[in-house]
Amino acid sequence: MVYVLFSIDDVADTHTLAKFLRHMDGLSARGMLDTPLQLLHGMWKGRLEQSFILTKRDFYYRVAPNWVVGQEAVFQVSGEWHMSVTQVDSDGKKEVGRMYQTTAKEALNSDGFTYCPIRDIYWVLK
Repeated sequence: MVYVLFSIDDVADTHTLAKFLRHMDGLSARGMLDTPLQLLHGMWKGRLEQSFILTKRDFYYRVAPNWVVGQEAVFQVSGEWHMSVTQVDSDGKKEVGRMYQTTAKEALNSDGFTYCPIRDIYWVLK
């Protein structure tokens, strides 16, 4: 199964984040998601932010139309949790690198990482 790791526009705004989480919780309660929304933590270009992971289908049908208009990139994740970073811009999508599993020390000293608390794994972009 293919997953998408993403953040939402204005994720640091409490009201926006609450609306998004209520929206996703409602979809989950009605059985309209392939898998539950998972909360991740990370940094993109030196800025800490909350991020999330969903199946590719859930992302494009339930999130992309309304919540990620201003996002620079999303991460495509294979079933083996290998990540290719796909940048989204006006010319479409292009792969800009891959995320590799690493130590917490290396991740926290980089300007971009993702942490999955459920699996206790860090990834960095290379």
